[in-house]
Amino acid sequence: MFRVDPMIRRNTGWLHSGRFSRGGESLDYVTRMDKYLLWVRYRGNPSLISTWQSLILHRHYLFEAVKWSASCPWCCSQIYEFYVYKRSLRCRHCVILTSRWGRQMMVTQELRSEIRKGDLTNVSQNLQGGFREVFRAMLAMELTGLSPRRFSSPRKMDQAWTHSMKRSRRR
Repeated sequence: MFRVDPMIRRNTGWLHSGRFSRGGESLDYVTRMDKYLLWVRYRGNPSLISTWQSLILHRHYLFEAVKWSASCPWCCSQIYEFYVYKRSLRCRHCVILTSRWGRQMMVTQELRSEIRKGDLTNVSQNLQGGFREVFRAMLAMELTGLSPRRFSSPRKMDQAWTHSMKRSRRR
C-alpha cells in the first residue's frame, strides 16, 4: 500500500521523481504536476505488475492547505492510497485483503482457548491427524507461546519502505 501524498510533496516545479524501496522491492514514480498525472512502476515480485501505470491526480483545497488524491484506475473512485496488485493498481474498495495475522488468529481460536484452559487433548489429536490439523495445532502452540515461532507470521512487517526523492524540474 502506498500513499499519494509523499509523491507530491513539492509544490514548485512541474516534474518530480522518486523511489520507495524495501529489501529487493522498489516502487519508482514520476509526477507531472502540469498534467496532473502520476506514473508508477513496481519492481520486485515477478507475479505483480512491472510496467508503468498511471493515476490521474486531483487537488482539493481544505481551508489554506492543499490535499491531493488520485482516481483508482480500476473502479475510478477517489483514493488517497493504492495497492500494487497482480495486473493493475487497485484501491481498498477493489481489493479486500485480510491480514495473514487475522486469518491465523481466526483459524486457531478454538485450539488457543483450549490451550489457555489447560486442556491439551484436542491439540494432541490434531497433531496426529492430517496435514491441516497438524498445521493448525502447530500454529496454535506458536501463538500461545508453547513452541518457538516457525510458521506464524509477525503482526507487523519488519521492514518499512524508505523514500528517496530523485529530482525535480522547474520551467
